[in-house]
Amino acid sequence: MAQQLPLQQPQSTAAAAPRETWSERHQQFIGLSVFILKRLAFGLLVLVVIVFISFLGLDMARGADFSQALPYAVESTVVYFGNLLHGNLGYTTAGSITLRPVPVSTVLADVVPKSIALLTVSLLFATVVGVLLGYLAGKRRNSNVSLVFILVSIIGVSIPSFFAALLLQLLMVRWARQIGSLPPLPRQPSRVLPE
Repeated sequence: MAQQLPLQQPQSTAAAAPRETWSERHQQFIGLSVFILKRLAFGLLVLVVIVFISFLGLDMARGADFSQALPYAVESTVVYFGNLLHGNLGYTTAGSITLRPVPVSTVLADVVPKSIALLTVSLLFATVVGVLLGYLAGKRRNSNVSLVFILVSIIGVSIPSFFAALLLQLLMVRWARQIGSLPPLPRQPSRVLPE
């Protein structure tokens, strides 16, 4: 009969990691907070520079010299962010049927739900098509069909969004001409803007 030896725990050559103390965790939290605050500050700086360059470019496109456009762009940027802090997003004629300036907040209230609906439909469509193409390419691995699916996927990802939007608009126009109505897409009824 074989003699059974008692089981021994293997001896670890490395020392057990010491537990983190409260001050070490506090230091990690402070470090993470500083990192996040730096990122937010940098993002705010980038936003200010983009707004400033937009005002500067618009003034120069209207024919102003750089020396004239620079102080006006600085002033416009300061006024814009001052109004933004008070909740005033300004006025636009883009959302008005009569080309009268309307508050941007009114236009946003009309446009954001439509944009979210369009985003949702496009993400669902992209997910279904992407998973289907991936499944079919994997199912017929190392065949010409798989190569075609992979090429279609790469082309679909590579097309710029503005060009894809133009192609989809042309597709919708052709659909409407042949069928007589637009395809059944989720739409929110447009509100009548106040005059």
